[in-house]
Order: sequence, then C-alpha cells, then structure tokens
Amino acid sequence: MRIEAQGTVVKKFDTFTKGDFKKIEFVVNCKNGEYDNPVKLTATTKLAPAVEAGLNVGDEVKFTAFVQGNEWKEKYFINLNLASFEKLIAATPTPDTVGDLPF
Repeated sequence: MRIEAQGTVVKKFDTFTKGDFKKIEFVVNCKNGEYDNPVKLTATTKLAPAVEAGLNVGDEVKFTAFVQGNEWKEKYFINLNLASFEKLIAATPTPDTVGDLPF
C-alpha cells in the first residue's frame, strides 16, 4: 500500500550502517487540522544518503512511502518505508543557533 503526505521534519535519528546496508529514520509531523500527527519514516540503502545529507529538522517535505506490516512474537508492527521525497521549504536558522559559539 502506498501513501503520500507532507509535513515538517521534527526529528532525525542517527544512520545505522552494517556492511553495504544503511538505514536512517526520521519523523515528519503531518498536521491533522490543529492536532500534531508525528509519523516515523525509514529510508534504507538507496535513499538513506539523500535523507542524511538533504533533510534537516524544520524542513517542509512531501513524501511517498510504502506501508509494510509484520508480526513478531504475536506483536504487530507497521513500518513506513520511504519511496521518494521532495523538500518543499528548507528550515530557516533561528537567531539562537546562528553563530552559536562555545564561549
């Protein structure tokens, strides 16, 4: 099953690498009216480098993902695997992060 949505990147996790395999997860807040709707997406080997280098917290993105479900020890999980994304609006730096010096 395929879904399309858009929202704001609110969190980006560290990249997991094992051999040639790469995986990065990130969260997009797809507002549903006035309510937050944070959705965790997974990008693997093909798209992980593009997400790692091209997406930042605060970016507005439009994405397509495939819904994949699985069962493990009678527990059920849903994964949203990224198929494509487009950055609509880049995050703007806030005054307290611009020129943030350690002294």
